[in-house]
Amino acid sequence: MNCMSQRNILIEKYKSIYFFLPKSGSTSVKLNLANVLGMDKTEEFPKGIHNPNIFPFPFVIQKELNTNYQDFFKFTIVRNPWNRLVSCYKDKIHPVDVNNKRMVNGVARPLLNCSDKFYGGMSFAAFVDVVCSISDATANNHFRSQLYQVIDSNGKLMVNYIGKLETLKESLSEISQKTGIPFNQVPHFHKSSAKPYWEYYNSVLIERVKERYKEDLEFFKYEFNSTSKSSSLGMIKEEQINKLYGSTFMQDILNEKNAQLKIEDNKEKIKNLRMKDSSSKSRNFVQQFTDFFK
Repeated sequence: MNCMSQRNILIEKYKSIYFFLPKSGSTSVKLNLANVLGMDKTEEFPKGIHNPNIFPFPFVIQKELNTNYQDFFKFTIVRNPWNRLVSCYKDKIHPVDVNNKRMVNGVARPLLNCSDKFYGGMSFAAFVDVVCSISDATANNHFRSQLYQVIDSNGKLMVNYIGKLETLKESLSEISQKTGIPFNQVPHFHKSSAKPYWEYYNSVLIERVKERYKEDLEFFKYEFNSTSKSSSLGMIKEEQINKLYGSTFMQDILNEKNAQLKIEDNKEKIKNLRMKDSSSKSRNFVQQFTDFFK
């Protein structure tokens, strides 16, 4: 278990917890927090920032959030879903001849774990088709709905402050004012100089992504707008939470959460069975080896 499995970073000195969402400014925020936590004095910095073996960020087990950490400031940063999906596509889909530690035939390894329909060199339209066919229960976190990732298995919102990547500097400044966390520099890593996200879309793709991420769009108040820089949601108010819990899509999220838990539980059972089988085979081999020399 590590910060990647629990999807959060504990900043205990400032009584805060950051819930990171891939493709939503997490690299920039993690680099800042590595500095705050004194973890930036390694030659691997900043390259291995997402590797928990290199940067073992402190974290909180999610089931303890409402007990030992109930009074902590819990925040996250979200991003326009249409833009986030383009960023995911450009990062995870490469030409088919690209093979390295990250890529297999042009596809990032994590994507292959959730579907065999991704392929190197695929068009953005084809990528959208595949993404829209995968439920949040089985999706990779890089294209899994953002709201889904900040709601626990009981349907409770885990954060009380939501900032936006589009206004990251302002969001982190407000977080700093409320917590004291010194966000001194806010570099935007992985920033591309290529064409803007809206040029990847036609009317059909806009609607498909709108349907796939309708929960994110409604709760985080995003629209397909090339020029808008919508302000952060800031501190989540009680009426916003009540509206969320009473929404029509909340039951869909809970159903997906339950499905995900069953999938993860089955994976854990299979893992334990394999370990047990391997241990049994090892014991049998040792016994046979011992018997041979009697």
